[in-house]
Amino acid sequence: MDSSSADAIVIGGGLHGCSTALHLARGGARVIPIEKDHPGRHASGVNAGGVRRLGRHVAEIPLALASLELWQRLPELVGDDCAFEPSGQIKVAENESDMERLAARVSELQGLGYTHEELIDRAALRELVPAIAPHCVGAILCRGDGHALPFRTVLAFRGAALAASVSLLEGTPVSGVEHREGVWRVACGARQLRARWLFN
Repeated sequence: MDSSSADAIVIGGGLHGCSTALHLARGGARVIPIEKDHPGRHASGVNAGGVRRLGRHVAEIPLALASLELWQRLPELVGDDCAFEPSGQIKVAENESDMERLAARVSELQGLGYTHEELIDRAALRELVPAIAPHCVGAILCRGDGHALPFRTVLAFRGAALAASVSLLEGTPVSGVEHREGVWRVACGARQLRARWLFN
């Protein structure tokens, strides 16, 4: 069996895998991402493209805020804006009970120091979405959230990772993973890769 070594192995070559590999490589690590098919072939490349902080669990908010900062400087990061459009996102209240829940959510976040979600009334909602159903009474608005083109984003991160000397293995399913004596051993095809760190 052929053997190769690196500082880090990344299992999965979608957006998260390519981004992880890119950041590790730019930090000086030798990285081998492994993708069973091709980057963007699965969920990373064919989703709705939402880029959001809206409605995140409180524990996820710091990461969501930091992520949005990256989305705003994608051309600097990967050489492409990936068609990111900060169009804003809303969560609609269809009745007064919904509106009370949304108000409680915004109040909770404000108490924690977060101001990215704001409560808007029926008139403001109608101004943003003129075709909204007449019974809707308000919403939470998260300005700056938006959408991008998923497949284009994956390819941009893939290209940036390759330019950073990442050794991407495509069409290579992983058949086994073992951690022994401080070393990760990953079997894929006729190869066994070794690394100090493993990201799955």
